Amino acid sequence: MWSDLCIAVVVFLSISFLCWFIVKHLIVVLQRAKQVDLVNERSMHVGAVPRGGGIVISLAMIFALIYAALSSPQSLFYSAFATLISAWSLLSWCDDQLDLSPVMRFIPQTIFSIGTIAAYGWVDQLFGVQIGLLGAVLTFVGILWMTNLYNFMDGIDGLAASQAIIGGLTFAVWFYFLANPTLALVCLVVAAASYGFLMHNWQPARIFMGDVGSISLGAFFSTCMILVVTRHHAEILSVMLVFGFF
Repeated sequence: MWSDLCIAVVVFLSISFLCWFIVKHLIVVLQRAKQVDLVNERSMHVGAVPRGGGIVISLAMIFALIYAALSSPQSLFYSAFATLISAWSLLSWCDDQLDLSPVMRFIPQTIFSIGTIAAYGWVDQLFGVQIGLLGAVLTFVGILWMTNLYNFMDGIDGLAASQAIIGGLTFAVWFYFLANPTLALVCLVVAAASYGFLMHNWQPARIFMGDVGSISLGAFFSTCMILVVTRHHAEILSVMLVFGFF
């Protein structure tokens, strides 16, 4: 266990530093491209702040899932996970670039949410009571809610990244003790990438995630919540407490 802990610390610090370094240079690129977040009624920043830095977190997430698919016996499981997160990230990157209409976002998000349920199941019980297909509907709504909640919180300095660190580390510990070290490693990478990003996102924020980071994180964590419930029989309301800060 101690050797695993040492490896986890090394991985966390290495990924954090790498993402911090990349985001530092990405700020300049996004400023020159005029891809910025303007002040609105829920902003804490002043002036135009670059957005889209969350692509570093999304890529770290995707590469970690691809590594898991190549190194784990559950290659199909992780390949599907990587494909879904890549789809969410690509859609969100397009939204950052083109400012898609709500309809153009909602239709693909609906497809991705249904794909997640088809691949990993749905929450079928609440307080120990079986709720059947109602659970599928609630899970579908929950995925859409979680992804867009993350997007909404991105305009507040440090909030989305801090929650990603809390969620990533918590899920990493859970999956490790649930005998799923591969998924624990993926969650650790997500937390580390978020920490590297947070160093530039803490008040006063010099960069924001944009949809590409926030939506992808919401999709990732909603999938993790489903997996903890469907594969390891946890109570969904207990899992949701991880995101009580939001």
